[in-house]
Formats: sequence, C-alpha cells, structure tokens
Amino acid sequence: MFRVEGGIPPLVELLESSDAKVQRAAAGALRTLAFKNDENKNQIVECNALPTLVLMLHSEDAAIHYEAVSFCTIS
Repeated sequence: MFRVEGGIPPLVELLESSDAKVQRAAAGALRTLAFKNDENKNQIVECNALPTLVLMLHSEDAAIHYEAVSFCTIS
C-alpha cells in the first residue's frame, strides 16, 4: 500500500538528508519495505537508492552503516 500511494520516492530522497537521524530512519524504513517484497525492492532500485546506500556503507556513524548493510543484505 505504501508503494502504491507514492511513499517510496520521498523516503529515498531522505537518504540524502544532512541529518544522520533522518538518514537512519529512511534507510530503516526502506529496509522494512523491501523485506520479502519484490515490488517494493524494484521501486527502491528504480528510484536510484542503491548508490546512496552504498555510500552509506562507508559512514563513520555505526547506526547509518548498520542500516545500509541491513538493506544491502536483504534477499
């Protein structure tokens, strides 16, 4: 439902926030939406979230790093 209502693109935009708490929350929400949901995963990829998530893997903020790793390891 969230995807159908257009909620994923704004979450992807929040990944680039200058506020680390916002980044963590957005990445966590995207991870939850992508879990066992191929349609959500596809839209997240189509919204070009992966490059930002990959950059987040290099974050010194352990929580941001954790959220990025968690998202990138979803099968």
